[in-house]
Amino acid sequence: TSGSIPVFVDGGDPIGPVGDTLNITADTSSLFVPGPESDEGGFTLDGNERVSYDHIEASSVSDSDDYGGDLNVTVCGTNGDDDITVIGTGTNSYTVSVNAGPAVAYIGSTDLRIEGKSGDDDIDVDVNGLQLDTFEVDGGLPTAGSDTLTVTGDTGISDDAIWTPTGVDSGRLNLSNLGQVIDVTTMEHVIYDGETEQETLTVEGEDYGGFARFVHTPGANRDSGDVAIQNGDYGGNSLLGISYEDLGFNGSVNFDAANAYGGATLVARGTASTDAFEVDQPDGDILLTREIGRHVTLTTVDIQQLVLDGLDSDDFFTIEINNPYDTIDVLGGSPGDSDVLRVEDEYGGDRFEVNPDTQTGRGNIDIDNDTLDINYTGIEHIELVAGDYRGADALIVNDEGSDNLWEMFGGPLTSDRIQIAGRESIDYYAFGTVELVNNVGVDTFRVFPTGLEAFSTSFTVSGDGDDLLEVVGTNNPDTFTSATGTVTTNGVTILFNGVTTLKELGGDGDDTFNTTFITGVNTVVDAGGPTASDILNVTATAGACITQGAESTTGTVNDSSACAAAASDIDYFGVETLNIRSSTAASTLVVRGTQDNDTMEVQPVGGTGLNTGRIWTNDGTVVTFNPATSNNNFSSLTVQARFGDDTITVTPIANIPVAVDGGDPTGSDSVLVNGTTGTDTITFTPTPATDDGATVQVNALGLVT
Repeated sequence: TSGSIPVFVDGGDPIGPVGDTLNITADTSSLFVPGPESDEGGFTLDGNERVSYDHIEASSVSDSDDYGGDLNVTVCGTNGDDDITVIGTGTNSYTVSVNAGPAVAYIGSTDLRIEGKSGDDDIDVDVNGLQLDTFEVDGGLPTAGSDTLTVTGDTGISDDAIWTPTGVDSGRLNLSNLGQVIDVTTMEHVIYDGETEQETLTVEGEDYGGFARFVHTPGANRDSGDVAIQNGDYGGNSLLGISYEDLGFNGSVNFDAANAYGGATLVARGTASTDAFEVDQPDGDILLTREIGRHVTLTTVDIQQLVLDGLDSDDFFTIEINNPYDTIDVLGGSPGDSDVLRVEDEYGGDRFEVNPDTQTGRGNIDIDNDTLDINYTGIEHIELVAGDYRGADALIVNDEGSDNLWEMFGGPLTSDRIQIAGRESIDYYAFGTVELVNNVGVDTFRVFPTGLEAFSTSFTVSGDGDDLLEVVGTNNPDTFTSATGTVTTNGVTILFNGVTTLKELGGDGDDTFNTTFITGVNTVVDAGGPTASDILNVTATAGACITQGAESTTGTVNDSSACAAAASDIDYFGVETLNIRSSTAASTLVVRGTQDNDTMEVQPVGGTGLNTGRIWTNDGTVVTFNPATSNNNFSSLTVQARFGDDTITVTPIANIPVAVDGGDPTGSDSVLVNGTTGTDTITFTPTPATDDGATVQVNALGLVT
C-alpha cells in the first residue's frame, strides 16, 4: 500500500518458475508507468508517492474496498513503439501487459485508460466478460501515423459491435451485447476481430453529423475488410474508420446513417479481379462474390446513395430495383469490354427509362420517374429483367442526341437486344411495352422483328420527325404489313411515329409486302432476292400513279393520278409482282414508263370476277390492278410512255378504258391494240386536228385512246 514516501521494491533474481510477485492494494486510482527494463516499472496509487519495482516477474493491483471495487486505472506506454495488451478476466478484472513486461492483474476496477504515448503503438484488447464503466484508449502522438487498436469480443456470444467515429482520430466502439464501450482517441487504425463467430459489425456516421460517406474495401479474406468514413460537414474530412477481420463467412457489416441528418453514401468496392455485385430487395443488402467466394454481406440503414465500384477486370452487377436507395452509381472500371449491369424487378408494374450519355458505356437508368436512379460508367452490357415475367413493366430507351444507328434484334436466350451506335448493348426480358425514343439528331432504327420475343404488348419507335425506320426480314419467305403508325413482320408488330422513311427489307425468300400510303412517310420496299416471286400489295386512297424505275423491278407508287412526287410515295426494289387496289370508286390508275426506250404491255386478267388487268414495262414488275378479292374501284387506266422510242401493246379490258400517251419524242412511239381470239368488231377513229391520236374500240370492251 502506498503512502507519503516513495517505495522501491527489488525482487532480486528469481529462483522459481513464477518469479517474484508484487501485490498492491489501492483505494481509488492506479497509474502505471513501465520502466526501462521489462521487469521494471512503477505505480502511483491514490495520488500518493510512487511504488517502484525492479526484478519483479508478476504483479497485481486490487481495490481495497471489500464491498465492491471502484478503482480507476491508467496504464501508460513508453515514448517508443509499444505493444500493449488488455485481457478481460471478469466483469471488473483484467490484465494489462506493456511490451515484454509482466501482465499486471487488476481486480475491482471500474475504469481503465490506456495511454500509448509517443511511438507507433499496437494496442490489443480482448474484452471477454469485461464490463467497465469507462474504457478509454489513447494512442498518443505517433511517429509515422500508425497507432493501431485491435479489439476482440467474447467467445460463444455475439458481440454486436458498433463503431461510431467522433473525429479524424477518435471514435467509440460499443460491444453492445457485452455491455462494454471503448472510447478511442488519437488513434490511426482500429481493427475489430470477430473470432470467426458470424459477427455483425455496425458502422455509424458521426453523432449528429452532416453528410456521411462510407467507403468499404474488401480484405484479402472473405470476412475481412476496411471501412473509411468522411463527414461532409468538415468539408469532406476523413473520420477515423475501422477495419475488421475474422467475422465469419456468415457475418455482416452494417452501415447505419440514422444520425447523419445530411444524407449518406456507401461506396462498396470490388477487387482487381472478377467481381459479382448483387443488391437485394427489399432491404438493399449488398453481396460481393469474387474468385475466393462470397464476401460477408453489407447491410444498410438510411443510406440514400450507393456506389458499386468494380475496379479492374470483368465485373457483373445485379440490382433488384425494390430497394431503399435513391441513387445507385455503378462503376465498371477497366478493361472496357466486359462489365455487365443487370437490373431486375420482382413484382412488375414499373417503368424503366434508359438514358445513355455522350460517352460510350456511361448513362442512367431511371426507375419509376426518379424513384430510383441508377447511374453507370464503364459498362459494356446492360440486362433489364421485368417483374415476375407478367409483362406489366414498361421500358423506354432514349438516345444521347447524336445521329445514331439503332439496331434491335433477338438477344441471348429469351431476351431482345438494343444496340445504339455500337455502344453498350441493352438486353431486356419479359416487358409489356418497349419504346425507343430519339429526341435530337437524324437516326436510323434498324429492327429485326422476327427474332423479337421479350415484349408482350407493344414495341414502339418514336423519332423526332426526320428519322428512318428499317424493318428487316429473314432469308425465308416473309410477310410485311404496314399502315399509318404500324408495320408487322411475320406476326410481330412495330409501332412508329416521328419517322419520315419506313424501309422494309425482305432479304432472300419469296416475300409479300402489304402496304398503304402513310401521310408524311416515304415507304421503301426492298424485296431483295430471289428474282421471281416477291409481291407488293398496295391499297391506294383513290387514284394512283406507278412509275417504272431504271432497274427492271424497281419503281415508285404515288397516291394520286396526278403523279406529283409526295412524301408518302412508296418506292420499291426487287419486286416481281405489284398488286394495287383503290379505296375509292371511279379512280384512275396511271402507269408510267422510264426515260428510255420502253416496251409496255396491257392485258386483261380473267377468272377474278372483277375488271382486272395487268401492265408491265420491259421485263420489269408486273402490275395488276383490281386484283382478285379486291374491287372494281379502278375504273380507268392511263399509260404514259414518257421519253424514248416506246412500243405499247394493249389488249382491251372489259369496262376499263385505257388512255395511251407516247410522250417525247413525237415521231417514234407506236401502239398496238389487240383484238380477241374470236370475231371482233374494231372501230378506229382518228382524233381530229392531231396526227398522233385516235381511239380504238374493240367490240364492247374498254375504249383505247
